[in-house]
Amino acid sequence: MSEKQTMTRRRLLAAMGGMAGATVAAAGWMAAGGGTVLGSGASSVTGDVYGEECDGGGACEGMHNVKQYGAVGDGSHDDTAAIQAALNAAHAAGGGTILFPPGVYRISNVTCHDDLHLKGMGGATLKPAKTARGILVDNTRYVLIEGLRFDCSLQTSTVSAKETCITGTNAQHILIRDCELFGGIYGIWLYEARNGCIEHCHGHHFNQWPFVVTGCQGFQYLSNVSHDNGNDGLKFAGVNTTSAPNLMKDMIVAGNLCYNNARDGFDLAGNNVENLLISGNIFRDNTLQGIDCKIVYQGQYMKNVVIRNNLLLFNQTGQINCQNDIDGVQSAVSVYDNTVRSGAASTVYNYIYGIRLDGQGPGSSVYHNDIRGCYFGIRVHDGDQAVVSRNTVDVKHTGIFVDLQTATGMDGNRVEDNDIKTEASPCIHIKNAATTNTLVRNNRTKTTANVYRIADTATGTVIYGNEFGHASSLPTGRAVRGEIVRSSDPIATSCMGWIATNTAEQAVFAPFGAI
Repeated sequence: MSEKQTMTRRRLLAAMGGMAGATVAAAGWMAAGGGTVLGSGASSVTGDVYGEECDGGGACEGMHNVKQYGAVGDGSHDDTAAIQAALNAAHAAGGGTILFPPGVYRISNVTCHDDLHLKGMGGATLKPAKTARGILVDNTRYVLIEGLRFDCSLQTSTVSAKETCITGTNAQHILIRDCELFGGIYGIWLYEARNGCIEHCHGHHFNQWPFVVTGCQGFQYLSNVSHDNGNDGLKFAGVNTTSAPNLMKDMIVAGNLCYNNARDGFDLAGNNVENLLISGNIFRDNTLQGIDCKIVYQGQYMKNVVIRNNLLLFNQTGQINCQNDIDGVQSAVSVYDNTVRSGAASTVYNYIYGIRLDGQGPGSSVYHNDIRGCYFGIRVHDGDQAVVSRNTVDVKHTGIFVDLQTATGMDGNRVEDNDIKTEASPCIHIKNAATTNTLVRNNRTKTTANVYRIADTATGTVIYGNEFGHASSLPTGRAVRGEIVRSSDPIATSCMGWIATNTAEQAVFAPFGAI
């Protein structure tokens, strides 16, 4: 075979955006604020891999048309043996492309091999049988699956049967792109995958997950659409094991649209997690949360987790959740530049939060997010030294809430330079005597409720420089010590404003910035 027409690993890697070794240097990618992701080239995958497009008739060297091996594609004939023969022939030849012309191919289990490219043409559809697992990619390397439809409507068994379209353990350098999957129990389920990508796929109307990758490293979900499924839209899962915690690292979730799913838009239920980027996605109208990142099983930490530039709309129990289910475990996440919207149309409106950090420790930050219409704006609990800053929050209940739930204490958190408006509760609430040494400064607050704008029942809270409006003369009324009112006419008042010298229903205000 000529190099021009034979699929080599070098050519396949080029088409996959340079997946050799570690797929993603995620930490560097995040620090740099950008970079090239897998499969983002403008040229076709077939052209990149082979150097030219073939007509699908089997004339090109390295091409294996399944119909030439006896596949019928009429939707009723079992084509498993013919398709397996095509895959085996390509494998025996050292790799190649398996072409699926237009048609509906009934299959049970088909075993894939290294260095294969499965390519659908003209809406070619694979229809796995009941209890089947579809395409098996166990222990494969350099597999590309593209342009196929998977009609899983025959798969109606119990969830425990693990009926799938594509599945396997320990697949490395796998790219699944431009596929549609629908109507079964599970779609794609990969275990212990390394350096792979699911891109431009459409998964819908599954009983469970359309896309789930367990115990992965170097994996990406890019520009997929997932909707109307019975579980999460996209999922990364950890491994429940009695041995050392599984490490999940170097993952990207970018440019996806997930809506109307029965649980979360995106769910991470991980062990130890390093280097996860969630960016540029839209998660809307899911029954639970838009983004749910949590440590479960034997997990010990999340670090270098970045959630940025996402649009979260009307998810029913919360928009962004970062959570440690393991008591005493603290992690570091950054949540910034997200747009969050919710509203009273939800039947569980009173429980909706914009952003929630549970057990996130030093290095965690929530900044420059725009949160409107939720019940709570930002909630931080059971963590130390998190920073909440430069957010715009306009919500019904508490704007920013720092409190304890299950931990014995939390210390050294900071709430600063936020714009907060509430309807029925304090703008900022620091709660519980075991919540210590919180810094609340330079926030701008406004509430229509008959309450203190800043409520503090914690220990050692430092409050100063927080503004709650302008006045043309000495203000009166409720204030917390350290709150300030700016003068609307500094020349006329001979000062820049007034500061509350005590906390009271009728606080005492003293001028500052004499002119």
